[in-house]
Amino acid sequence: MNFGQSFRLAIKSLTTSKMRALLTMLGIIIGVGAVIVILSLGNGLTGMVQQQVDKLGINMIQAQFFGGTADRLPDPEDMYDMVEANADILTGVSPYLGVNAVVRHGSDKFDRTSLYGVSEIMYNAATGYTIDGEQLAKGRFISYMDVERRENICVIGAYLEEEAFGGDALGKQLSINGLPLTVVGVLKRNAELEMLPGSQDDQIYIPYTTALEIMGSRWVNLYIFTSTSGETADAGKRIIEAYLNDFFRTDDGMYNYFYIMTMAEQANQINAMLGKLEIKAEFRQGQRITDDATMNVVEMVLAGSVNKDIVNGLNRAGARAVGLSGKDGMLLEARKRELVVTREDAPPEIIDLGNVGQVTRVNDTLIRSLIRDGFVPVIAPVGVDDEGHTYNINADSVAGTVAGALRAKRLLMLTDVAGLLDKSGELITGLNAAQAKALQCDGTISGGMIPKIECCLSALAEGVDMVTIVDGRVENCILLELLTDRGIGTALTL
Repeated sequence: MNFGQSFRLAIKSLTTSKMRALLTMLGIIIGVGAVIVILSLGNGLTGMVQQQVDKLGINMIQAQFFGGTADRLPDPEDMYDMVEANADILTGVSPYLGVNAVVRHGSDKFDRTSLYGVSEIMYNAATGYTIDGEQLAKGRFISYMDVERRENICVIGAYLEEEAFGGDALGKQLSINGLPLTVVGVLKRNAELEMLPGSQDDQIYIPYTTALEIMGSRWVNLYIFTSTSGETADAGKRIIEAYLNDFFRTDDGMYNYFYIMTMAEQANQINAMLGKLEIKAEFRQGQRITDDATMNVVEMVLAGSVNKDIVNGLNRAGARAVGLSGKDGMLLEARKRELVVTREDAPPEIIDLGNVGQVTRVNDTLIRSLIRDGFVPVIAPVGVDDEGHTYNINADSVAGTVAGALRAKRLLMLTDVAGLLDKSGELITGLNAAQAKALQCDGTISGGMIPKIECCLSALAEGVDMVTIVDGRVENCILLELLTDRGIGTALTL
């Protein structure tokens, strides 16, 4: 994603999907562009956050799962039973599913439409808003009976109504993966933005029971709860947490990982973070210097919406992706890294990189479990030590270490250059470990290519057969590398 794309995505997130941004775990910042957007908005954004919370209420609680498989997650019915047993505190729950499917109306195909499986709790009739901050323009929202009966109905955005139905969608049908659905409601258009494919106006809500049928899965990793009031939200959070701790407890005392946060907590976290974003990036020897304030932002960016954007893109392309951080299940155990620079004419210099770490161990059980069950893990390069201290870890280094732990046959490193270049700027198509080390010594390999090559060599030493540095800007670069005789980029072997 280039700077312009990041900037536009940040603008879209902060001006049109405020509640969706609030309801994304650690996903407050979409990318580099969003940091700039937040800095430019300043205190105005704090007021905007508070206005959104006031409008939608502070009685919402979000629970998201970051580990486990479908047979180790609570069913929606489990959640409903838990809410019913605590009706003095909790008033409702809605699964929140992103659906990977093909939307059609006649011969027209809408391949950028966002689809969500939800329950009636998604819409607050008293305030007139959905949890995502949208209003109905006509018709109705999903009802309790729609969910119970697994009705083939949907609520669509203004873009779809205009493009597919010429502005008159109620009572008419579109299809999702070949299943015909009747339009019962249309969301109000966002007047601040042009209606475009993939925009907030290009979306569909369907009953979550219908969504599960379309997906052929029981996998639900996000739930939205409501409590009786803002004052009881914390008590509701404790009830949910106690239930999930008991549900996930195993014979060895370990738990699958989940995260629970009230709407008020999310708003407070956002506002607290707004004062910490006056941060300038500093690099030495190709490594980022990561102070505490930067670490907070890095974790939100990498483990938050950037991770989820990649997951969403893979899912829409037909994969079954799951987003993880290196902190989930102690996936990436790490320790602080100190960089030692040696020079012939000076004593060694130790560079303190701040909260920069290096992986000491990959707990690959979770990764292998997900792969075995047909999921694609998307791992944010954030690690943790025994004391719970968080470290920013070079993504290339993480990729090489994980590939080595999995004994992968191939590792592809996508970057924004053609590959490893010689001193004349020509592409080096292939070399072995000894040749790579020689190029490090003579200065051919420098800057950001240093950690990339180091991770390639580490992966080879751990048993990976071949590592290739590939130009990710080239269309179909992965197919060209894997399915052609010559491939592209720079290939490293032992």
